[in-house]
This record gives sequence, structure tokens and C-alpha cells, in this order.
Amino acid sequence: MLRPGATFVIDLAGRAQARCAVFVAGLRIEDFTLHAGDPAEVVVPAGELRVRIYEGDTVLQERHFTARVGDRQAIRMQPHA
Repeated sequence: MLRPGATFVIDLAGRAQARCAVFVAGLRIEDFTLHAGDPAEVVVPAGELRVRIYEGDTVLQERHFTARVGDRQAIRMQPHA
């Protein structure tokens, strides 16, 4: 059964590209290469989730969000210095 969700527009700053993973309740629901200047639009279910950018085994940044039905959030991910 499909449920309404939220839309996250994820942008990358500070590097040309990185892998991006989106998790809901500990389950990875998306995993793709994110390119600077080319934001990715991801539809997620309502609830608690986290977005991680990484390269290999190195986590560059991880952020936690609450998604509400109908939300549209812009997220700017930037690796830690």
C-alpha cells in the first residue's frame, strides 16, 4: 500500500561528488551518486530519517530529519572539514 510522503531536494557543497544514502527506520531506501550543482529530488515516507554522504567507508556528513506528509525540504549537504 502506498502512503503519502515528503520530498527532499538534496544538494552537495564542498566537493564535486559523493555517494548519498537515505535511511528510514535503519533501512537504506536510496543510495546514489550526488553531484554538486545537480540537486537530487527524493520522495521519502513520513517519519524520522537520516541522510548520509560518504566515500567508500568514510562518512563525510550525516544529518537527521523529520519528514511530514506533504513537506518539501531543501537539504544542503557539506562534508566536514
